[in-house]
Amino acid sequence: MEQFEKDLSMKVANAGRVIEKSLESMPGDLPEFIQEIIKAHTEPQKTYKDLIADVLEAVTRDDYSWGRPNRKYDDFYIPTLYQKSYNIVVIIIDTSGSISRKELETYAAEVSGILQEFPGFEIKVIFHNTRAYRMDEYSIEDLPIEFKNTQSGGTCYRDVYAKVNELEDEPVAIFHFTDLEVGERNYPDRPPEGQTFWMNTRKGRLFSTPPFGEVVRLDII
Repeated sequence: MEQFEKDLSMKVANAGRVIEKSLESMPGDLPEFIQEIIKAHTEPQKTYKDLIADVLEAVTRDDYSWGRPNRKYDDFYIPTLYQKSYNIVVIIIDTSGSISRKELETYAAEVSGILQEFPGFEIKVIFHNTRAYRMDEYSIEDLPIEFKNTQSGGTCYRDVYAKVNELEDEPVAIFHFTDLEVGERNYPDRPPEGQTFWMNTRKGRLFSTPPFGEVVRLDII
């Protein structure tokens, strides 16, 4: 399947170049839907590491906010410049029976990479099977990260997201490392506070489709 996808992308890209070359001597523009197909197969795609970097870099910048008043003005509610100095990232680790030791090692390596790239973040890692059974906090001093004494079992996402919603501070991002091998009834009824990314380890195949957040392919090391 991977080889087929590569061959298809190459053929589409070659066809696109032929069409664009032909249109140089013909009136009119290339239809928009064809342009989109060619673009999707010829432009480099962002990796999940690029995605994580984009998300976390965006919340580390100084910015203006309407969420807190400017104390210089009593009668007007105007944006004030502030710095997000207290940034929490929640990482959810699925340790159920369908998750292999190799996958857990990959998860730990990716958490280490996030800490190395963004040492100023507070990383809260919640482990779960059918229930959230442990929460650890990691900092740059804990590298390299290793996940030990994990519990296997079934899979359910309801309890772990209830734990996320109980946190005192809203996370800037949630990265859920899992294989998505659950039924629809095992998802929470409402999305959590914070942007959610499902780090799927099944090479793009979806056992189930999350009702919120964005699914990102994660290759096993």
